[in-house]
Amino acid sequence: MDKTISRLIKGEALYGYHSVLQALEVVHRDVYALYIKEESDRKQEGKAKQFTNKILHLAKAHNIAIRPLDKWTLNKISNDKPHQGVILDASPLQIPFSEPVAPRNDEVSRASAGALEILAAANMLSQTKCLNEFLALSSALSWRTVGASCSKHATPITGLSSKCPTILVMGNEQRGLRKNVIKCCEQLVCIPGNSKQEVTNVDSLNVSVASGILLYELLK
Repeated sequence: MDKTISRLIKGEALYGYHSVLQALEVVHRDVYALYIKEESDRKQEGKAKQFTNKILHLAKAHNIAIRPLDKWTLNKISNDKPHQGVILDASPLQIPFSEPVAPRNDEVSRASAGALEILAAANMLSQTKCLNEFLALSSALSWRTVGASCSKHATPITGLSSKCPTILVMGNEQRGLRKNVIKCCEQLVCIPGNSKQEVTNVDSLNVSVASGILLYELLK
């Protein structure tokens, strides 16, 4: 982000309908401004128009500054990521991890379709300093924790009931789940067909692809 753009953002830039909408609905972050595509450059109908109108309504209700920007500037703020014409300048969230990483909350929030904002509003993030504490707190709140694994102890996720709220924990691509995280998991699951008895290459999938497959099976 160049100096001109960085002066516009006081916190971090959340982008996309779902992330911005959830952040405005739960109001867990400090919000500094809503940047939206200039009306002359906005050609919306159907759900896109409904999302934009709802976001504008919430921003006005919370007395958040609404600042129209051209598409080029919005693209620069989001580093050319798909922003759908809305970017929220807001304070970062604290996210628990099991080991040091370089988190990008803006990308995490968009990828989670705003679910990160809901967890924060429920104080499930701010009350914990590490992943183990987060999982322990979640278990006390009746969440089930399952860990993704290629080990012989893992069962295909297709056999897992989807009736209770579930946290899916993904490990490091090189080392998998840490031992202390595995202890927090009620069950280890794998992608269907990923067993020692079958010829398969699914254990070579990267974390993002494996996550997508496992989440698809969980949500069926």
